[in-house]
Amino acid sequence: MRKRRKADHVDLPQDWHRLMLWITDHFFQDAKTAAWMDAILSSARSHPGAIRTMEYWEQCDEIWAANLPDSLPLIPELA
Repeated sequence: MRKRRKADHVDLPQDWHRLMLWITDHFFQDAKTAAWMDAILSSARSHPGAIRTMEYWEQCDEIWAANLPDSLPLIPELA
């Protein structure tokens, strides 16, 4: 199972990138055409919820890299 998890981890960035491109193409075509997609991405990346989600992912990744957890870590409350 550990080998499988490492293999999944290697493909994750590419899969994530493809998902983000698909979402952009299907839901943000007007923003791409009008050249304000960068503003949307910048705003989304700096949103407190996005920052907390990235921190949560980093915590999970750190825990799972060492050992598979019995349960998921608690999600920090959103203010």
